[in-house]
Amino acid sequence: MTDLNDGDQDYDDYYQVGNMTLRSDEFGNFAAGYVGMFLHDDNGWLAVRLGGIAFANRRRSNGGVREEDWLDRGSAPMIDLGAMYGEMDRSRSIEEGLMSPCGC
Repeated sequence: MTDLNDGDQDYDDYYQVGNMTLRSDEFGNFAAGYVGMFLHDDNGWLAVRLGGIAFANRRRSNGGVREEDWLDRGSAPMIDLGAMYGEMDRSRSIEEGLMSPCGC
């Protein structure tokens, strides 16, 4: 397993989501936003955003990527896009009776 702070991220991996091709870092943010919103609604989205902010600040304080924004603004668009897809699927699952509104 690779340490998340070692900077050896593989940017050569791509993922197809609908008609979009995402790099591995974009897909990770998209997936986090999707799962957070799908399983836990707005609270899940907020937890993902706060986690991204904490991670960005940890990297900065440990001598990592200095140009990374302390509010993790670079990750926010993909997290938000994933959350939008998660919200659509969550609503559809509730309408079809596949899950309860509480997500349980």
